[in-house]
Amino acid sequence: MIVSFVSLPGRYAKALFEIGKERNILNELSDNFKKFVDFVSQNKNVFAQYTKRNDFKDICRVVGNILSLNNIFVSFVNVLIENGRISLIKNISSIFNKAVLKERNERNITVYSSFEFDNEQKHELGKNVQRLFSEKIITKYNTDPNILTGLVIKTNGIMIDASGKGIIQQLDKYLKATEIL
Repeated sequence: MIVSFVSLPGRYAKALFEIGKERNILNELSDNFKKFVDFVSQNKNVFAQYTKRNDFKDICRVVGNILSLNNIFVSFVNVLIENGRISLIKNISSIFNKAVLKERNERNITVYSSFEFDNEQKHELGKNVQRLFSEKIITKYNTDPNILTGLVIKTNGIMIDASGKGIIQQLDKYLKATEIL
């Protein structure tokens, strides 16, 4: 997994990442990002009425107290507000969390299928997927009624499509490429 800190959100993420790593609070900061971004997403109307930076900083301080956010994280959010960069919070969060996963040598994957996996199936699939990656795998399972058979695995821009539809599409491409069809 490659984490790029060159973009503007990347530079902010890197700054917070380095502080978090130095103080051994990466997990807490990662949790704070999730809490804060979720709260803002669910309460857009509350935040939309604050147009002045100081008002927005005040409401973020209150939100920080309600959500029990780390003081370093609240200060970081205030810097974003002060610099007019609060709109980048989701991008910063994404880059920061990718860097934390890389630091821990972990990879998030999402498995989509038409049915729910039982524990034995999850264990077996986990063993097979683990062979593909060097990182420790953290798996999230989702059911998708659009998948009639098989499954789709997604991680960091990689998609393994082992659904019935995906296999038929791959076969179609192959047959067209070999001019059989």
